[in-house]
Amino acid sequence: MAEKSLGLGYVPKRFRDGIGVVMRKPNKEDYSLPSNYRVINLLDVWGKSLERMVVERLNVWGKEGIGDEQWGGRKGRSSLEAVAELMMDWENGSGLGLLLCMDVKGGYENVGVGKMEERLEGLGVDEYLKRWITSFLRERRTKVKIGSREGEWTWLRGGTVQGSALSLMLFMFILGGVLEEVRREEIEGVGMVAVVDNVDFMVVGRSEREIEERVRRMEVRLRRGLEKWEVDVQGMKLEGLWVDKEGSRKGKEIRWLGEEIKWEEEVRVLGVWWQGDGGWESHVKNRLRCGNIRWEMMKKLIGRGGRGVGVEVLMEIFKMVVKKSMMYGMEVYWDGQKEMKERLQIWVNKRLRGILGAVRTTPIDAMLGEVGMRRVEYELDEAVEKWGRRLVRKGEEERFRGEWKKEMEEVGSWKLGWRGRVIRGALRYRLEGEKWDFETERGGKMTWRA
Repeated sequence: MAEKSLGLGYVPKRFRDGIGVVMRKPNKEDYSLPSNYRVINLLDVWGKSLERMVVERLNVWGKEGIGDEQWGGRKGRSSLEAVAELMMDWENGSGLGLLLCMDVKGGYENVGVGKMEERLEGLGVDEYLKRWITSFLRERRTKVKIGSREGEWTWLRGGTVQGSALSLMLFMFILGGVLEEVRREEIEGVGMVAVVDNVDFMVVGRSEREIEERVRRMEVRLRRGLEKWEVDVQGMKLEGLWVDKEGSRKGKEIRWLGEEIKWEEEVRVLGVWWQGDGGWESHVKNRLRCGNIRWEMMKKLIGRGGRGVGVEVLMEIFKMVVKKSMMYGMEVYWDGQKEMKERLQIWVNKRLRGILGAVRTTPIDAMLGEVGMRRVEYELDEAVEKWGRRLVRKGEEERFRGEWKKEMEEVGSWKLGWRGRVIRGALRYRLEGEKWDFETERGGKMTWRA
């Protein structure tokens, strides 16, 4: 069946029908608003298997079509590393930066057949795949299901849908065309990352005026790409945050993509919160809030406030759902801060006492040992070390052994910031048998520990 479908360049109609299940977006305040819901399409299983085959074949053109700035939907990449790229751009600047966040709303629904054909033609995709993808995008329909109620069949305006593996890649191909236009002119001090439909820029400079000029130059290229590939600007959510090592600042008002930027005291980028001075406090505060929400949800799902369920079951749910949500992204900021460690540990201790029924005077290490857990700082140390090892294993060793090592040897000083934290983790592992040693400014040998 797959061979015939691909050979003919035709997708059976049954594979183009979907049932849209309405789901709440998490952590929204007002669920009376339609925008706080997401429609996930349930598609034919055989059709999705066929999509997977096409995705594997399109990977040949993936790197060129998606672009190196795209971190979503790619093996060996994560959204945390995209956040770290932005952080490095800021840390390597003069201390003043402008973080601009662009969320492409309704991106899937706006992928047109004509533009998709143009993009695939430009990438040199094989003819039989182009024919099959054109058939995949045409004449799609869906019906919405809420509980046991189903609506009528509705023809879709665009050809891609959420819940489809191929739709994700095709959308990133179109967005890759936009990012390609921005890339055509290399603008000093402008960093850019994307995770599917979230595009974020870090623009650094010595002054607000210099940053504004760089934003204007980048905007010209960005507008050109958006217009060329018919990505709707009107539906975008735009946010901005001035980040200054000297302390939070409001900054001048800037118009970007024809709109006044909504200035925030804190901005969430791919699940990690940023604040005006680049500190960790905002992220910890919001992650503790997310952990509290998951904790209450866990108790409601279990019933009776969590009582009546075995400790082992409660602990597994706590570790896999509640604690993971709370700890997400902490390794981005972790550098041994005492106050950060204490706030996180107190939160964990309080929940453990609720699960174990322990009193306040119970020793922390005894309580942690009872459930097979360690103190928060050890977990964060390990997370940073694993991050460095993962970067090395996935092919970033040239970056570590070349650019970063040379820089540290020439400067002869301890490298601060995200790069320094992760390199400390990477250096705990030998790279092709080479042992690394660096010296501090005082000339003493450094023990490489996160």
